Amino acid sequence: MKIVVMGTGGVGGLYGGILAKAGCDVGFVARGAHLAALRANGLRVESQIAGDFTLPKISVSDGPGALGPADLVLMTTKAYDLESAAPSLLPILHQRSMVLPLLNGVDIAERLADIVGPERVLGGMCEVSSSIKAPGVVKQVGPLNRIVFGELQGGSSARARSVLEVFRAAGLTADLSEQIQVDLWAKFLIICAMGGDERPVPDDPGADPEGSRHAGPVRRLHAGDRGAGAAQGRGAAGRHRSKNAR
Repeated sequence: MKIVVMGTGGVGGLYGGILAKAGCDVGFVARGAHLAALRANGLRVESQIAGDFTLPKISVSDGPGALGPADLVLMTTKAYDLESAAPSLLPILHQRSMVLPLLNGVDIAERLADIVGPERVLGGMCEVSSSIKAPGVVKQVGPLNRIVFGELQGGSSARARSVLEVFRAAGLTADLSEQIQVDLWAKFLIICAMGGDERPVPDDPGADPEGSRHAGPVRRLHAGDRGAGAAQGRGAAGRHRSKNAR
């Protein structure tokens, strides 16, 4: 399986690096000083989950055209670059190519599908803390380490299972979801809760009348309460199916 990482930042550099280290055929797209360092020195990954390693020579370019054709594209740009970056994928995509976005946002797959075609897009998300430490160097910290992906319409498929097999063979922690829309909404709600009130939660929420309104919901979300996300996800999945049916 030929894999192209579209955006070799914290997420793309980490996961693409792990896949390449395991022997997968991976091409990387980067830009600026990061691209120059990758060309000169290869990719350095410093990771609590995968260990520290260096890939002294990688296939890297400032655009995907020199790296294709691709069987799987990991879309790991920033969300605000999606519409400007995605059209450059079209020349390297064939009829059975898959594009898997690992960006934050519940509408990413839909936006991507409008550009590359809905038949090529899987829904996906990741839970990891990783960033560019310096040009050519990606650093991951903390225990979070999970990729979740699946067919946007729900259920499973042979192509999704083939991606899962590649990921797990490379040592990635990955799950194939039969309700990826639910997972995307659940993550979105957690991000909203954390971003909506960044104050420390006191040990005694009752000592802070205003804080007590937020402490319980945030703690439940951190503990994995996905009920609200499931409800929202079911609604989103239904709307997605209705839109495609039209």
